[in-house]
Amino acid sequence: MTELPPILILIFNRPDKTELLIKHLSAVKPRKLYIAADGPRTNREQEITDKTRKIIDDHINWDCDVQRLYRSENLGLRVAVSSAIDWFFEKEQSGVILEDDCLPDPTFFRFCTELLEKYRDEDRIMHISALNSFPTQSDPNGYYFSIYPKSWGWATWKRAWKRYDDSVEKYQIASKSNKWKAMFQTALDMTFWKLIIEKMSTKNSKMRSTSWAYFWTLSVRYHDGLCINPNVNTIQNIGFDLDATNTSESGNFSNYMRNIEVESIQFPLIHPSHIQSHKEEDHKFLKYHLINSRIRRFLIYLKLLFPFLKPLK
Repeated sequence: MTELPPILILIFNRPDKTELLIKHLSAVKPRKLYIAADGPRTNREQEITDKTRKIIDDHINWDCDVQRLYRSENLGLRVAVSSAIDWFFEKEQSGVILEDDCLPDPTFFRFCTELLEKYRDEDRIMHISALNSFPTQSDPNGYYFSIYPKSWGWATWKRAWKRYDDSVEKYQIASKSNKWKAMFQTALDMTFWKLIIEKMSTKNSKMRSTSWAYFWTLSVRYHDGLCINPNVNTIQNIGFDLDATNTSESGNFSNYMRNIEVESIQFPLIHPSHIQSHKEEDHKFLKYHLINSRIRRFLIYLKLLFPFLKPLK
């Protein structure tokens, strides 16, 4: 069996989910694990963050090189995640990133191993996703290219992550230039991301402090990057809790996503003949995953009709 790539695990204050993930990984026994943990927000939270970190010591029972980055102070989600990935790529050229609530099918690791090598020097390819929100394609050996990086279990290269930029000001400038039209595919797409930038530009924006993934998407688009998506969904997210930061919402779409089926990728892989985005799949992801409520859809169309309107805080 081919050796798995290094894996970075992002943990915080969910010992039960961390334990499930480690038990899940024990089936494939990666040889290199990097564990990054943000610090507690309060003295009362110290106990549960310590308990979560102890899971690592108690449950990694196979031959494995484990490196740890345990913060004593709380950095917040955006900085904690992005700085942990920076730390990871100070030591590795490529690897897999998993948050504590994401359980990938074992075949995802082989998928990453093969494609991290195949596209190692292809600068335009910046991300490999585990998630396929709408796995309607019939070929479980295949994959396609997307403009959207999905962050429920993913892999990338140091050369790609070096392009990560969380400067709101940079994207504010871009959104007012011809560059913006080149970054996205449709008016709906451009308007959605224009609203995201405006919301992150407001004073004390919660979105700005938590959403590293939005900045990663914008970084990929700014550099005309592409992402690899398996034709089947290979990840289960077990983090739909009321206290979760980015997966706490309720509703039909959340119910769908928490129950989405996990499938195995089949090998040998069938590679696309051309490196270009699958526009139909991208539009489906935008329309039903990113704009996944009537309220969001209404605000997007309102902004399309009246671009001078400011977003609600």
